[in-house]
Amino acid sequence: MTSAHIDPTDQFRPTWLHGVSRCMRWAYLALAVFTWGGLSAQDQVPVAKAVLPAEPVAQLVNKTINVLDLIRGGKVEYHVSSKADVNDAAKEVFTFQPDGMFHISGRGYGGVTTNDSFKDYHLVIEFMWGGKTWGKREKAARDCGILVHCFGPQGTMNDAWMASIEAQIIEGGVGDILVLSPKL
Repeated sequence: MTSAHIDPTDQFRPTWLHGVSRCMRWAYLALAVFTWGGLSAQDQVPVAKAVLPAEPVAQLVNKTINVLDLIRGGKVEYHVSSKADVNDAAKEVFTFQPDGMFHISGRGYGGVTTNDSFKDYHLVIEFMWGGKTWGKREKAARDCGILVHCFGPQGTMNDAWMASIEAQIIEGGVGDILVLSPKL
């Protein structure tokens, strides 16, 4: 069973996914090491910088928001990587069962992202594992996660996920926190 809601209680756009990470703090540390090492801005080759679109203003959460209602109401964006070894259409990967349960088939790497941003929230989820994994992960642990504090375009990470912080949901590692950060 997968369900989620946001209770009032830090800013995020939740994404349901399947996930890898890299921490931006290392970029700052590397910059500090290069600076202390005697390199100057004149010694560096100019690099084009990515310009990200403005993020939506985050809404203060002062009442319960059922994320499944946002999905049912079409207030979300779907993304499934077309480059992955399994890549069914989003409408086949993310479905509602007759009993109202939100089902993620696992036959694609991607997610469902809310159109709105939220802040000052408490996220509560329930989940249940499916019986099978697919493609390259066929014999691997079942793997999913929740992305919060998402920013930038869909597919920035491995053509599947947005830059974000992931609350990992993987067999043997539920609750691990990963930083999904693209190379810009």
